[in-house]
Amino acid sequence: SAARVYIDRLDAGRRTEIERSADLMRLHTAILEYDLAVLRHDAGELDQAEPKYRSALKVFESLANAERAGPAMVGLARLLIQRNLTSDEPSDNHYVEAEELLVNALETYDSHPTAWSLVDRRTLQRRALEQLRTLYGPDAWDEAELLANAQAELDALDAMPLDPEPAPVSK
Repeated sequence: SAARVYIDRLDAGRRTEIERSADLMRLHTAILEYDLAVLRHDAGELDQAEPKYRSALKVFESLANAERAGPAMVGLARLLIQRNLTSDEPSDNHYVEAEELLVNALETYDSHPTAWSLVDRRTLQRRALEQLRTLYGPDAWDEAELLANAQAELDALDAMPLDPEPAPVSK
């Protein structure tokens, strides 16, 4: 009957609205977790920061929120590199994961250019490239060729104008 179809559509609409509300609540919680991870990380509390980064990143990725996922990837990678550099028993697994996170973050910045302003995107790209430079540097993996590549990408990023050239005016 027409009444049943109407009720089914109304129920589907309510379910959709409830799902959107739940996703929004998950996003807000993940943002708070990420902020707490950054605070803990900056305070040198790496063991407390890592699970917060991971939890927030998992939510950002599940919600396809590139704007938040990229910086979370870089933060977690920075933590893993820092942990290894200060550890008596460094683990190559931390470096491998950090590299994967940083490469994914750079790909995220390239594939979602409208998620950030040009200045913000360049700042985020710079942070990821700087972490790759640390990762490939003499204190970590000591990979001269990869270090040179990361430096070249940083130099190219710095050489790009912040304001795109205006289109020529035709008369």
